[in-house]
Amino acid sequence: MNKIWLIIQREFLNRVQKKSFLIATILLPLIFPAIMAVLVWVAIEQKKNATKETVYYIDESGYFAPDTAKFHFKQFNGSLDDAKRAITAVESFGLLYIPQFDLSNPKGIALYTNVDPSPSAVGDLEQLLANQLRDQKLKKFHVRQQLLDSLKTDVNIQRLSLAGGQEKESDSRLLSGVGMASGILMYMFIFIYGAQIMQGVIEEKTSKVVEVIVSSVKPLQLMLGKIIGLASVGLLQFIIWIVLITTVSTVVLGAFGLQMQSPELAAQYGDQGGNAKSSRCAGAQDV
Repeated sequence: MNKIWLIIQREFLNRVQKKSFLIATILLPLIFPAIMAVLVWVAIEQKKNATKETVYYIDESGYFAPDTAKFHFKQFNGSLDDAKRAITAVESFGLLYIPQFDLSNPKGIALYTNVDPSPSAVGDLEQLLANQLRDQKLKKFHVRQQLLDSLKTDVNIQRLSLAGGQEKESDSRLLSGVGMASGILMYMFIFIYGAQIMQGVIEEKTSKVVEVIVSSVKPLQLMLGKIIGLASVGLLQFIIWIVLITTVSTVVLGAFGLQMQSPELAAQYGDQGGNAKSSRCAGAQDV
């Protein structure tokens, strides 16, 4: 056991005292907050400089009501052919054509663009039209919008576990997160420190040191000493990374007025939900 401890001590001190260990331990935690700072800065700048896309539209149905929450709509007074030629000469997101259709079976709605639109933008337009057609159906069937809103109820099921004969709360999402994080850490340990073990064996083989060591200890003791020594180096490095990344990330996000949970993103999603709800309620009135 004393020989294994000497090998562990040698491997640990040999790795920790290297400049590569110090550089990787200090620089790597600074890379992630730097990337996070760049992403947050880009997101904030895009939000400041964001401009709504201009969408020209021709509405022959009379059901469409422009909603400026995400797009800037301009009505085109003219034929569809004239509109197609016009949008190629101006900077715009595209042309939305809404023909006359049956309210129960809307067909023929088309979006003409100069470049391929993103799926999210098309989805926003589809959601906008779907909400407005739903409101028109409410009017047709004399259903109050307030009544439908009152029928919506959020249900949150509490998860309880009876394992071990005791009743306690359980959360499968937390267990899934722990399992995923453990798998990533296991992969990193095998990939990084397995390569270091191989590199150490090659160096000792080249310098003839391993021949002297094998003459004094058993191969099993040598293997255990190397594995435990490098595992302790990896554990120390991971602890330092966790502390530094948490500290530096908190400082970086604090400089942008954010927290680790990024409440601005939650507020953004809340604003989107509020805009969607207001667009649903805009067309519905008491009949």
